[in-house]
Amino acid sequence: MDLPSSNDVKPPPPQPQTIRIKLMEDELVAVEHKVSLSGNVIPQKAVKNMFSLPPTSIVRLRYGDNEEANWCNFDSTGSFLLPDGWPTMEFFVDSRLPPPANRASKILKEWENRVFCIGGRGGRVGSCVLLEKKHILTAAHLSFKLGECYPIKGPGLTGSLEVRVRCDFISRSHVFAILSSNSLEDLPLSTDSLNRGSKFFMMGYPTDGGEASRPSITKGIIEGSMVDNIHLVGTPGSRLGYSGAPVFDDSGRLAGLLVGGPTARLDVNATIKECLDSSEKQKYAKILNIQAITGHYDYCRQNELKDQES
Repeated sequence: MDLPSSNDVKPPPPQPQTIRIKLMEDELVAVEHKVSLSGNVIPQKAVKNMFSLPPTSIVRLRYGDNEEANWCNFDSTGSFLLPDGWPTMEFFVDSRLPPPANRASKILKEWENRVFCIGGRGGRVGSCVLLEKKHILTAAHLSFKLGECYPIKGPGLTGSLEVRVRCDFISRSHVFAILSSNSLEDLPLSTDSLNRGSKFFMMGYPTDGGEASRPSITKGIIEGSMVDNIHLVGTPGSRLGYSGAPVFDDSGRLAGLLVGGPTARLDVNATIKECLDSSEKQKYAKILNIQAITGHYDYCRQNELKDQES
């Protein structure tokens, strides 16, 4: 009987190894699965089925700490490629439904009657948004003084082409101002937060092509936080005239305020005046989260703190 040669002996198949994947809700583990894999690839469809996610959902697989998260890449079939050492790691599923193709148009339609052009002191012109209780929110660097009135205009002003709003609050440290007028409507308000990786929309009155009669909308993504851990950095930068513009999440909820857009010549710590006065193309959008605005405003009101002018 002939014995098999060493060339005829096949190596044993690789032994399956286990991957741990968690789905989080409100920073708590909602579901956890352990699955055996024979290689460093797992199909997107398998991940969706594992957690009963809709087939149309967009899923990403991450690992590492939240502050320094890494994302799994895809192979040519759209499957997740797992990093070296994956059997010893924990993975987390981020899932969301794809936004409608006309998301920007939908947000513009919902908010265009609440977004106005506003004129500050010294001929400065920017954008603002109507909050609840007939309050207007905008960027303080457009230059205001407490008790003085300033013009706003836009298609949402019923029966008038222009309304004057009184400056009630200024925060120079957080660079926002609150104004009001009894001529405005008292409308409900829905808000949400922005974080690194969040998609956002900005709506304002651009002045780079002449005076606009209606607001326009642009979109971008949050790249991270500035060194003060108060302001966010978004790309691409804003258009001229957008200073003070509202920033929305991709569901159309108010999520922040545009308070500056450093240019290619300036870094993210440039002053607001430098950002406004520069004629170069804006590279970054400096955004203040709505939670930072409402928290600071409530604290200042309780302690009777406000700046006199900006």
